[in-house]
Amino acid sequence: MVLYILKRILPSVALSGYSIAFIARLTRSKLIEVMKSDYIRTARAKGLSRGRIIIRHALRNTLIPIVTYLGPDINWKFCY
Repeated sequence: MVLYILKRILPSVALSGYSIAFIARLTRSKLIEVMKSDYIRTARAKGLSRGRIIIRHALRNTLIPIVTYLGPDINWKFCY
């Protein structure tokens, strides 16, 4: 049973490596871009912690291009 599961999971993980790497690079580049925004500077001036700024303010706007990429990517993987 374990061997059957490994035969199914390992190829999926190997084939998804490109998508995972692209999403990681996209997330990093957009997060760097968003962290230079005016509203992030305002949140820092209010005294919010770095973690709160990243999670509540920056990641929200960073996720827009990621979800835009994931839609067709997931559709392509499930349809073929």
